[in-house]
Amino acid sequence: MKIQKNTIFVICLLWGAVLFAGCGKDDNAVKSSTMPVIKAEENIGENEKSNGLTEFDAFEGIYPSFSGTSPDGTASIVYKNKTNPMRYFYSIEPHSNLRNGDVVIISIDDDDPEKTANENGYTLIETEKEFVVEGLDYYVETIDEITDEMQNKMNEWATASIKADMSKQVIEVSLKDCEIIGYYLLSKVTDSYDLNNHCYSVYKITITIIDQEVSYYYCARFDNIIIKGDGSCKVTGGSGITLDGFYENDYRIQGCQTLDEVYEECIDDWCWDTENYKLETNMTK
Repeated sequence: MKIQKNTIFVICLLWGAVLFAGCGKDDNAVKSSTMPVIKAEENIGENEKSNGLTEFDAFEGIYPSFSGTSPDGTASIVYKNKTNPMRYFYSIEPHSNLRNGDVVIISIDDDDPEKTANENGYTLIETEKEFVVEGLDYYVETIDEITDEMQNKMNEWATASIKADMSKQVIEVSLKDCEIIGYYLLSKVTDSYDLNNHCYSVYKITITIIDQEVSYYYCARFDNIIIKGDGSCKVTGGSGITLDGFYENDYRIQGCQTLDEVYEECIDDWCWDTENYKLETNMTK
């Protein structure tokens, strides 16, 4: 009787162990079966995000064209994208009053450009793009910006003007020396005036009247000097002589006897409004 009870007890223990091991195995099975389910959900999410759409660069072959003179440049859009299935139109802002270094933005002109792309099987890389304004002609603002080539042309023009004036005189007169001594440059800082800059080139002139040498100062004025997009320099607003004259014996000389008179006639009389123009000079005085 005692043996039977022991046997039954052992059998119960063995049966419980089997049941316990089976429960542990089921837990592992649940755990291992849930892992691919989570992974599958993640993959589905990624597929839904791309949704089989092809990325499309809507700005390939779309770029700005800049024209005019800084700070009054303008921008337009060049269309060279021949593979645009959405046939987008574009807008650019700002498109006027531009200067080199400004940033313009070209945008797709569509209420919902991404939706339009999706309907055609695409997703857009971007819906707008920034461009830096460059290559515009611009008005000279410093003396250093006036190229050596331009300065030589200005000097040649002034020398030719002096000789032309001498050729009209009855008295025998000849040009002995013409020396450039510096510049006055007035650059516009407001929109009050049309001219963007005035450059006055000042020369010390020595002439011979019969047998007498006379020295004086001569000034030529050049307006709206610009730097072209290719780096060349050009006077676009005309040139002229700004000074009155004085008499040496019976000969009338067009020019000034002192540099103070030059400053008075060039700066004080012609461009006295220093609130609208800034002055730069490399004159020694």
